[in-house]
Amino acid sequence: VGYKVCRRPPGGVIATRSAMKLTDESLALLVEEDPAEVEVLHFVRSPPISQVGHSSLHRCHRLVSLSLARLGLRTIDGDALAACATLWWIDLSRNHLETLAGSGLDAFAALGLLDVSGNALAIDAIAPIGEVEVVRLHLAG
Repeated sequence: VGYKVCRRPPGGVIATRSAMKLTDESLALLVEEDPAEVEVLHFVRSPPISQVGHSSLHRCHRLVSLSLARLGLRTIDGDALAACATLWWIDLSRNHLETLAGSGLDAFAALGLLDVSGNALAIDAIAPIGEVEVVRLHLAG
């Protein structure tokens, strides 16, 4: 219990060539256990995910570390990240994000790491996290 690396399931359980929307149902298929028990969730060689749906992480109450790097992510909907109040480490690097507005990042008082490097973020696009204390912030690259 605790650490979960999501990979493409053996036998192609999630058979998709196009990018998918991460929902609570698709997360349950990728995690293959109760998302409420997962503390570390890193997507590695996962199917492409273009969108994080607003309720996709609502059951991840114990989540401390989340990596959605290199997935082709374009949007994070409806304060999806705010549902994970215990998050401390967030890697959103090397995606296609243009804004952080609506992602839920502004709900955090502090984060240990926020990596948004390698995205198409303009400086005003990070304004939603202006009040968040971030120990390590990666913007460039």
